Amino acid sequence: MAVTVEEARAKVLDSILHTGTTTFSESKLDRAIIAAVNRFLRETRINRKTHSIAISDDVISYSLATLAAAGTNLENRIGVAHIASTDWERVKYTDYNNIRHRHEKESADGKPELVGFDGDNMIVYPTPDAAYTLTVQTYELQDVSSWTIGGTDATTLAVTIDIPDRWVDDVLWFGARGYLLF
Repeated sequence: MAVTVEEARAKVLDSILHTGTTTFSESKLDRAIIAAVNRFLRETRINRKTHSIAISDDVISYSLATLAAAGTNLENRIGVAHIASTDWERVKYTDYNNIRHRHEKESADGKPELVGFDGDNMIVYPTPDAAYTLTVQTYELQDVSSWTIGGTDATTLAVTIDIPDRWVDDVLWFGARGYLLF
């Protein structure tokens, strides 16, 4: 059973002694719930998603903004990236300066082996000699795209909390309550 925003608000209010339903606004409840849920999701990285990034022949730089607009937030990456193939070759994350140095000293082509980040860009090494698919896993935070903070509309109230049922009560009871009270 997934917990909805409406149920989450009620659980948080129940967790605080001597408060009524008007002590905290829906906006404050929602912000506390989102903060607690996102902290849990950041620390456990339990809500995971796999992304495929198209690597083009002879292209070494990829805009992080473009990738984020397509739903791939590489700031939340976990694990090891792979080239999608039958052998799932690993692509290591490394410091950008390491990649820059290699591009300056060598003019190698082939399957990407290294990925680094230069400001707003993802850089691969060596220069791709063909089209490849880079597979990356990220952890996801609470989806608030349909959640109007403080909203009482049916869409907002029906949004479900992105935490497995076995932990959602603790996150709301202790985490969201803590955010509200402190």
